[in-house]
Amino acid sequence: MGDIQYEQVLGEVVAIVRQHVDDPALVRPEARFDRDLGLESVLVLEIIEALEDRFDVTIPLNLLPEMETVAQAARRLTEIVAASGGSGAQADDRTER
Repeated sequence: MGDIQYEQVLGEVVAIVRQHVDDPALVRPEARFDRDLGLESVLVLEIIEALEDRFDVTIPLNLLPEMETVAQAARRLTEIVAASGGSGAQADDRTER
């Protein structure tokens, strides 16, 4: 199991989501992507892609319905990263692309 912690993932999810919304102050753990943040499905997919890149994992599309809020996304992402054996830290070291 990886050493990534939920709070660390939540912080990263919040930071990434804030880059995609008009009012970053609205991004809280309980905020719903569609209702509270007003994000359309295309933007949610962009966020998912950014999270996949950040944590070097693949998030199965069938899990998206379980990720309605920022906190739910962070919880599932923590599980995915841990199951992949990753720590999420390798993304911090990426300087070449």
